[in-house]
This record gives sequence, structure tokens and C-alpha cells, in this order.
Amino acid sequence: MKWFIILFVVVLVLMIVIKAVSNGVDSAAEKAKNAKDRANGAYEVSKNENLADRFKK
Repeated sequence: MKWFIILFVVVLVLMIVIKAVSNGVDSAAEKAKNAKDRANGAYEVSKNENLADRFKK
């Protein structure tokens, strides 16, 4: 029973570490993609408009 608990804890810690690394890699990839898209001009800077103009549409 003791070995089962130790193995369970080790597997649980490994799962948490792998999930954290995976989220970090995904976040870095998303930031790189956004930076690349901005450099290519995929995003346009929105013009300032007041509330009255916004609701005229």
C-alpha cells in the first residue's frame, strides 16, 4: 500500500509538471504567432470613435 501511494504521488506530480510545461509552450507559441501577425499587418489599429458614433450604425 505504501508503494502505491508513493507511485500515485509521483505520477500526480509528473502530470502537473507536464501540464504546466505544455501551457507554457502553448502560450509562447501564441505570443509568437500574434507578433508575426502584427508584423505582417494582419491587425489594424482601430480608430477612436465616441459612443454616439458607435451606436449610429
